[in-house]
Amino acid sequence: MTSHTDQDWQCDKTLQECMASMLDKEIMCDVTFLMGEEGHEVNAHKYVLVSRSPVFQAMLDGAMAERGKIKITDIDKDTFQVFIRYLYTDDAPLTEENVLEVLYASKKYCVDRLTKKCKEFLQFNISAYNACLLMDVVDELVDKDVHRYCLRTIKDNLEVCLASPWFKSVGRKCVQAITRLKGVYIREEFLFEQVMKWCDAECERQKIEVSWSNKREVLGDILYNIRFPLMTVSYFTKEVEKILPPEETSALLKPDEVGNPALLKHIRRCQYHRVVRFPTNYDRSWPANHDAILFRTYGDLCLYGILVYGCYDTPCRYSVHVKIKEGQRNILTEFSTSIESIPEVSMHDIQFDPIRLMGEVYTVEISMKGSPTKAGSNGRKTVPFGPISQVHFFYANNSPYGTNQELGQIPGLLLRERDTYRQRHPSLYYNL
Repeated sequence: MTSHTDQDWQCDKTLQECMASMLDKEIMCDVTFLMGEEGHEVNAHKYVLVSRSPVFQAMLDGAMAERGKIKITDIDKDTFQVFIRYLYTDDAPLTEENVLEVLYASKKYCVDRLTKKCKEFLQFNISAYNACLLMDVVDELVDKDVHRYCLRTIKDNLEVCLASPWFKSVGRKCVQAITRLKGVYIREEFLFEQVMKWCDAECERQKIEVSWSNKREVLGDILYNIRFPLMTVSYFTKEVEKILPPEETSALLKPDEVGNPALLKHIRRCQYHRVVRFPTNYDRSWPANHDAILFRTYGDLCLYGILVYGCYDTPCRYSVHVKIKEGQRNILTEFSTSIESIPEVSMHDIQFDPIRLMGEVYTVEISMKGSPTKAGSNGRKTVPFGPISQVHFFYANNSPYGTNQELGQIPGLLLRERDTYRQRHPSLYYNL
């Protein structure tokens, strides 16, 4: 152990600074840990460790205390140094690279304040790009809070998460949880395609041939989480049938039979439906700024949210401020949120508490901050919804950047017929 030569190093230092110096200079250390498989030495002070952790107290104090150098094989040296620095100073230099390992150490040694700090760091730094991978890892740590943060992020950005390269690398349990999600808008064809990409990667990880029979074996009961009856018949015939035996194909397309594993899988995952007014995308980028559109509905409907276009050519995290008004003055809801966007996903749902639409004219206003976005063109002024309802779109005077009925942002609405009508006419909604 190193002895100090500078006799006045303690002068004009805070308690935290002195504690950090004792650790860094290894002054009067009385316990040594051998970290990881390589056995790298880390020196510390029993007094500090015991004062911060009941596990260290049991390990280092009393008749049953461990003697000599203590081996800890499940934590590496760098992680342990960050961890014990927190014990000395109440400060841990957390990064995206080390936070999960530090979280593991804090839970192992019952340092609850550091556990909370790690969870807060993860909650703030979880994004659509890393949520799948993080959920896969924290599931192994059995941390329900962080698992819930990840699942919420995935649910809010499902298309982006599925299209990210990380999805192909997650474990089976994570894929199972994602494909079981409800309350999300996702095309079942797109979900199936991403699951099959994961399946190809899983075959390679298991070092087996990427064949249809092996892929079916790898998928197992994950396949039953996909709502095949919601796919078009042509897509099902072309893309799905080739991996299934005939009897299983027949079962998946008859979800109402008792005992069928696909029972009730014809029910959509979300409470609302996308009503999109643009059949095509604009061929140029659109400035992320202030846009607005007016609309009026005919039918007994509830508004669950709006659609906005995402990034044009480079991934971006957008700040979005949303206002929904009755007419152009009475604000019904107003809030700020953020969305993660990648070029492969054109539109994003922004949800809010349902608003019952009473046949008035309503205004949707958004203010976005970020890189240029996609936009729509050849807009439809009237869009049918359900068997009897319609949505009419109008130009808004407070849309200074050009969004109107034919061109621009705000490609659509998230709507649902009120339950009273659906209950009277359920057959009309089977394939909505």
